Amino acid sequence: MFQWDTKERARMKKKKSNSLTTHHVIPTSRLKGKGILSVCKVPILMHQLYHSLFGNMTPEEILQHLNVSFWNDEYEITINKTPKIK
Repeated sequence: MFQWDTKERARMKKKKSNSLTTHHVIPTSRLKGKGILSVCKVPILMHQLYHSLFGNMTPEEILQHLNVSFWNDEYEITINKTPKIK
């Protein structure tokens, strides 16, 4: 599972728990030159909890993990990225 390094923990403690932080939808370590970064702003506590649960899984891997671990593999899950409107 994902572990915050010491510098990151110190930086996070300085911020209020309701302040926003940048979350990479696809972890940068998983992109390997596959394209543009997709980021969103989320409350810092939610961000910490998200990574505690899911490490650096992709959205598809997270849904598969939830299905197997929490839902007894009873669902067929599909996920599609929403097309960008130009």
